[in-house]
Amino acid sequence: MTNQNEQREIKYDSRPGINSIFILKMLHQELLYLTMADGQI
Repeated sequence: MTNQNEQREIKYDSRPGINSIFILKMLHQELLYLTMADGQI
């Protein structure tokens, strides 16, 4: 998963702004999902 995230960032770095905000939201959702999964376990 880390490699995919890095590739996304590199792809969107060419057009910063809305894309970077979108990436931050995606990463934030993934972190929330991981923390929820850890809490359930």
